[in-house]
This record gives sequence, structure tokens and C-alpha cells, in this order.
Amino acid sequence: MPSITDVYNQLVSTNGKLDQVNANLVQETLATNNVNAGVQAVNTTLVHGFANVAAGMQVVANEVYLGDQILLHLSQQTDAVLCVLEQISKQTCELVNQASRQTALQERMASDISAVRDLTERANPAAALERGRDEELRARMERCCPDEPVPPPCHHEPCDRPRPLTVKLEPPAVPKFDDGSPQQPR
Repeated sequence: MPSITDVYNQLVSTNGKLDQVNANLVQETLATNNVNAGVQAVNTTLVHGFANVAAGMQVVANEVYLGDQILLHLSQQTDAVLCVLEQISKQTCELVNQASRQTALQERMASDISAVRDLTERANPAAALERGRDEELRARMERCCPDEPVPPPCHHEPCDRPRPLTVKLEPPAVPKFDDGSPQQPR
């Protein structure tokens, strides 16, 4: 049977081993705490990174929205310009056709009027003198009391135009990243 000394020595040896196990446990706990701190740092970095990405996406969404608004406005302006050009084209064509007809008529009329005037003045010299006096009288009356001006035949009708571009930077909000942790005041 073992003696008390043997039991005591065995207890001292076991106690030393327990102290060693305790020291190892303390080291493992410290190492685990260091790993936990590293994981927490990585998690914090990820949360901030996702927040930065979300903020960047909001900026991009704002710029895309602004670009869409500008494109819509330019498209509306282009429609208005095309309408004005169509009106100009139609009116120009009508003017060219009318001018062509009028030019031909005026050339024939000038020739005919000149011939009639020559014949009339030769046949009726007294009437030609009277006509000259009438023209002078008409000119004086026109200076005194001119005729009402004839309104122009063409009336411009403006096309519909888009309203001026007003940019509202209120595009749909980009969803915010939620890491599941309680919100911290900033």
C-alpha cells in the first residue's frame, strides 16, 4: 500500500499538471479572444464596405436618373423641332409653287398691259392726259388717307414645345445594407 508521502507526492504532481492545463487553457482563451477580435474587425470592415457600396450605388442611381430626365427632355425638344421643320418645309413648298405661278402670270400681264397702254394713249391722247391727272389726285389721297392694310395670308402656328428641363434628383432609393446588428448612433 502506498504511503501518505506517496499520495502526497502524487497529489503535488497532479496539482502541477492541473496548473499546466490551466495555463494552457488561459493561452487558448487569449488566442480565441484574439481570433474573435479579428473576426469582429473583419465584420466591421465588411459593414462599412457594404455601406460605401450602397452609397456609391445611390450616386450612380442619381446620375442614371438625371441622364434619363435629360434624354426625355431632348427627345421632346427634337419632336418640337421636327414639327417646326415640317411646317417650314410645307410653307416653303407652297411659296415656291405660288411664286412660280405668279411669275408666269406677271410676265404675261406686263406684256399685255404695256401693249394696251400704248394703244390707248395713241387712240385717246386726251384720255391719257386725264389719266395722268387722276393718278396725281389718287397719289395725294393716298398720302392723306391710306387704305387699310391687307392682312397677310400666312399665320404662324407654333408647335407644342416641352416645358423647360427641371431636374429633380429624387430617384428611387437604393436599399440600405442591414447587417442585423442594433443601429449605432453616428
